[in-house]
Amino acid sequence: QKFWEHALRGIGSETSVAIIVILFMVGMISALIKATGVAIGFVWLAQEIGLSAGYYTFFVFIAVSLISMATGSSIGTMFTAFPIFYAAGIAIGAAPAPLAGAILSAAILGDNLAPISDTTIISSSSQRFRTRDAVADVGGVVRHRFRYALTAAAISAVLFLVIGLSGSQDASAVSQFDTAATPLPLLMLIPVAIMLVVAMTTRDIFMAVTVGLVLGSLTGLAAGLLTPAMIMGVADGAPTGFLYEGVSSMLGTVALVISVFGIMGVLRGAGVMELIVDKITSGNLSSTPRGVELAIGLGVSATTMLFGGVNSAAMLAFGPVADELGARVGLHPYRRANVLDCFALGLASVIPVLSAYLFIGALL
Repeated sequence: QKFWEHALRGIGSETSVAIIVILFMVGMISALIKATGVAIGFVWLAQEIGLSAGYYTFFVFIAVSLISMATGSSIGTMFTAFPIFYAAGIAIGAAPAPLAGAILSAAILGDNLAPISDTTIISSSSQRFRTRDAVADVGGVVRHRFRYALTAAAISAVLFLVIGLSGSQDASAVSQFDTAATPLPLLMLIPVAIMLVVAMTTRDIFMAVTVGLVLGSLTGLAAGLLTPAMIMGVADGAPTGFLYEGVSSMLGTVALVISVFGIMGVLRGAGVMELIVDKITSGNLSSTPRGVELAIGLGVSATTMLFGGVNSAAMLAFGPVADELGARVGLHPYRRANVLDCFALGLASVIPVLSAYLFIGALL
């Protein structure tokens, strides 16, 4: 009886419910971007510029980063980008390994920065203020995160450019990537940009996603990229459209959220979370803010490896521990959320024998 009492208390927490609702809305946005073929628009752009094989890897890193920020899904972006960008790159002589690395890195970069990303939402909502009854807002966390992520992105972009130029097998100009390539899907970047601005300025992810869905749907319809049936419809008695597909795509993640919050409720009720935090804080490492940051980084990295590189699950599990640790030494919730997210989306997510990202990349 106590087990289920605490499990339901964890599942029914305000944080759990908010994450579930946001994930469903984010799923719709991601499905909208995929349905309108934004990746094809970037292929058209590369074709028009006439990129050589050497510059193609650098271009792919930038383009896939933007797509990942727009969709808020690293794995979803990989499923979209590999079949299009990787296949085109190999055809024109780009070096395979750096090209695959650029797609993988860009997918994780966009996931790290996107206000609509599940990892951004989880890392933010798991860190609570102690001076008022609130959690770290997504807009504030992302604004503070830009300085770290963009520094890493700039260094990576230079390296991908150098490696791409030195490893390309063919320097000829790009021919036809795709005869169906068209610039029209790039219009969808306008509502995406407006959505990102709203998220950053209002710090209200629900308002931002609503604006993105409405403007994105109207833009898609006006440009001929969408039909009303592609938004919501019925075919052979089954629901169709990106709204339905977006919700359906998030059911697995939502089930994970429910499971993890149920587990966390039981662990809290049994006193396990307090015991873990007490053990970590009793050491010299956790006596200073810098030491706690290192402890959070190492802890979430180890958790991410245990979860096979699935960083959202790792942050759901370790987030409450980071919250307690950071609060004890006065770390701001924004800082706690960023240390948590940046380490979980770093090396720990691409350990060769454990990483879901590498398995998916190899499969694609």
